[in-house]
This record gives sequence, C-alpha cells and structure tokens, in this order.
Amino acid sequence: VWVDMSGPVSTIASLGSAAQSVLHYALTELVNNAVEHSGAPEVEIAISRTGEAVELAVRDEGVGVFEHLRQRLGLASELEALQELSKGKTTTMPERHSGEGLFFTSKAANRFELASGILRWVVDNRRDDTAVGSVEPPVRGTTVRVEVDPDRARDLNEVFAEYTRDFEFTRTRVVIRL
Repeated sequence: VWVDMSGPVSTIASLGSAAQSVLHYALTELVNNAVEHSGAPEVEIAISRTGEAVELAVRDEGVGVFEHLRQRLGLASELEALQELSKGKTTTMPERHSGEGLFFTSKAANRFELASGILRWVVDNRRDDTAVGSVEPPVRGTTVRVEVDPDRARDLNEVFAEYTRDFEFTRTRVVIRL
C-alpha cells in the first residue's frame, strides 16, 4: 500500500523525510490494525493536502476499535476501552501485536483523530492537547485521520525515545483535566 501511495507523482513524494516517515509508520500501523482486528472485508485509504498539512485517512466498516476492545477485554463501556487504548500496550492479540501502534501513531502525528462507535478521540500534538467527545450519529467501524505538517513533522526517533528505553515501551503519559 505504501509503495502505491508514495509513488513519484504522489502527494507524499514531495515531502521531507520526517513527514514521509510519520506517514509511512501511520499507514502501516492503521492498515495492519484494520486488517487484523476490524473484521471488515475492505479498508479505505485516502491521502490529501489540506492547507499546510497532509491528511491520511484510513476507514473500515468493521466492528469498531472501541467495541472490539470492550468485547475482547471484558470492559464495561467504549469509554473504558478508549482509556485503555490511550495508555498504550493494549492489544487483543498479545501473541502477535504489542499494542503500541495506535499509541505511537497518536504521538507521532501533528494531529490524530480516531472515531468509532459513539466516541471521538483527538490528540493535537501542536497544542499538546487531548480531547474525547461523543459522535452523533455513531460511526460504523473505525475512521482514523492523521495530519502531518511537512514543515513541523515530528521526528519518529524522538517520539519513540520519549516513551521507550532500549527499544522497549516503558512509560506512558495519561492526560487528566477536570
């Protein structure tokens, strides 16, 4: 998919290496999650230039990430599933996945938005802000939008270094505002 999306006449081809690295990582993780966990027969992928940023959107019409986590981990609600997901290392397939892909994608993008079921999770790294809101009407499946500003793309190595030691995910950051 990356090869098809990043060819010489694509939106991605003109970007610097930091922006390309973030988009490559995000695309790989998001498509892998949709294929492995959604139960959907297909995944829609779009990339576009919106003002200063490049937006990658990955959408499926599967069970939905929060409902999938709720069911598989025996959680009480989709909100509880979002709380677990936002901490990182949450997976329903520990034998095959680390549960770090969505966490690191949310930290690497300049802006990350995931909508599924009745919830929307937004991580705005430009403002160092996180928000959770409701979705009306509910979203079938999962839609993830990742924005990368080519001039302010985050360095993936720095993102990983913030949360890992010796290439192992060792710390997280949970935002709570009352």
